Amino acid sequence: GWKDVINKASAADLAGFLIKPVNRSVLFDTVMAIYRLDFEKTSNAPKKDQTAALAQGQIRGARILLVEDNEINQQVARELLESAGLVVEVANNGRESVTAVADSDFDLVLMDIQMPEMDGFEATRMIRSSDKDGIARLPIVAMTAHAMTGDREKSLAAGMDDHITKPIVPEELFSTLIKWIKPEARPIPAYLYSRTATGNPDIDARPISGLTGIAVKSGLTRVNGNMKLYRKLLTEFVHTSAAAAVEIRNALAQNDLTTAVRRVHTIKGVSGNMGAVKLPGSAGELEKNLILGATADLNRLLEGFENDLDEVVSAIQELNRSDPADEPKKAPQEQGASVDPAVVAPILNELAALLESDMAEAMNRLEALKPHLESSELGDEFRRLENYLDGFDTDKAMTCLKDIALSLNISINEEA
Repeated sequence: GWKDVINKASAADLAGFLIKPVNRSVLFDTVMAIYRLDFEKTSNAPKKDQTAALAQGQIRGARILLVEDNEINQQVARELLESAGLVVEVANNGRESVTAVADSDFDLVLMDIQMPEMDGFEATRMIRSSDKDGIARLPIVAMTAHAMTGDREKSLAAGMDDHITKPIVPEELFSTLIKWIKPEARPIPAYLYSRTATGNPDIDARPISGLTGIAVKSGLTRVNGNMKLYRKLLTEFVHTSAAAAVEIRNALAQNDLTTAVRRVHTIKGVSGNMGAVKLPGSAGELEKNLILGATADLNRLLEGFENDLDEVVSAIQELNRSDPADEPKKAPQEQGASVDPAVVAPILNELAALLESDMAEAMNRLEALKPHLESSELGDEFRRLENYLDGFDTDKAMTCLKDIALSLNISINEEA
């Protein structure tokens, strides 16, 4: 098999290998990977890591269905996958994943286990029972938390092929993808190629000098070193989780164990992705006790969880308060201010032309639109456009962009 070829290439001290037929993109990627590896030899990286990096180039362009209900976890996983040149579609729960697999072809499914509406076990059973051609050969990899003992066995019994733990460890994720995805030449969308060819253009250069309760270096590894994304995850964690302890206590008071367990489970996974030191452990202990119905230590575990959560939330809030401004900003327009179509029209047309060809540059044009639209009467439409682009949903982004243009009586030429 191809894994044997990798091993033989490594043993023969070959710099790399190509799988025929070879197209220009794959040839270029492999050559560039070899140059990067030659450069990185001074860091004493193990040879097996070099071999894995070369093998990873053989799966670029593969289509991944990411089944995950938590938005923050989605962003982390998407960043890792897209930074490796993989095409990602997200399903928010098991039911959506069944529909997605029926409607589209994927090279691999990453299936979270604990989700509302339909969990990963049931979704996998439904996918495997469908009559779609080749469905038995579709690799489905479970994503489960460390504390959920027996999940690996249940995953395999449900028809899954493999199992990785959450929070995701990049090395484990990529080695699993290389193991299951067939290596072949695949087309790579322009927006992914521009990202991977230039590294991480979105990295925010401002360092974070220590956060109480959070190992920043560990958290950054989860997002492939993308500081901008990491800061965004920290801020979103405060917005979504600051009141989690109160919500969990309220759920327990109403005998809603399902909601309490799901909330604790989410905090455990997300805080682990951020590099929180104590919170994932205290959340895991609380989760296990809730699932087992053990009440003897419940108050103590709740208090410990709450203290660890407050420590992390307070540290992030302090960071946000002390952060300097990114750059001098123009005074924002008053809410509801009018927009000058003559100024906005060329930016809208440039953005429309770039949506399907160069996502990185499209995001730059979006930033150019921001001061004109964010606080205008079209502010809500602009925020929708921003959200669609953040999620790489170019079809909805184009529809939204056309709505903005129509409101301003601007003509859009998509081929500009």
